[in-house]
Amino acid sequence: VLGLHVLNLEARTFRATLQAVFLGHDALAVASFVVVGVVSPPAMLLGLGGVLGSVLGWKLGDRVFHRLSPTMFRRVLVVGLLASATSLAVTALT
Repeated sequence: VLGLHVLNLEARTFRATLQAVFLGHDALAVASFVVVGVVSPPAMLLGLGGVLGSVLGWKLGDRVFHRLSPTMFRRVLVVGLLASATSLAVTALT
């Protein structure tokens, strides 16, 4: 996310690129689980939930990002990055 942020992409392009990156990572993770034989009914159910969540998130994101000004988009992005970094730091320290 931080790497894409530095590129100053338009909000919709940023979101689409990030979604594509996450989708690629998810596909690699699922393929890895299949290769090592760690596929069970609960894992398949979680995978299906992830696919459905991805589709719903994409549609919801289209609605939300369409309404955000470029300035508000950057603010939301920076606040999310700060929240993520803070959470990671607190977890590491406790």
